[in-house]
Amino acid sequence: EGSFNYVHLPRIFGTGRNKGFAFVNFAETSEATRFMSNFKASYPAQTKFNDDSWCVAPAVVQGYQANAVAARSQKMRRIRKSCYRPLFVSTAEPIGREHGPRQAGHVVR
Repeated sequence: EGSFNYVHLPRIFGTGRNKGFAFVNFAETSEATRFMSNFKASYPAQTKFNDDSWCVAPAVVQGYQANAVAARSQKMRRIRKSCYRPLFVSTAEPIGREHGPRQAGHVVR
């Protein structure tokens, strides 16, 4: 429970199809490390699915707070469909109004 607190699957606006990659923020570094290890063991670099290679790599933006700030960027605020926005899942970290996600795409349980 609580392994991740942020997921974003970027989409192509014209078609609604995903761009073929996703961002996941794990609540704990150990969870991310475990996921990467398990993924690499299950899907070696040479394995192909639909002619595209699969890989797991750290994102430039790291952490719940940093992703929350990025989600409030001018570029992200132009996204009108809530299903195209990042999904924020419950977290113990408080998010101030000036930094936190807003509108749809933010789930708190």
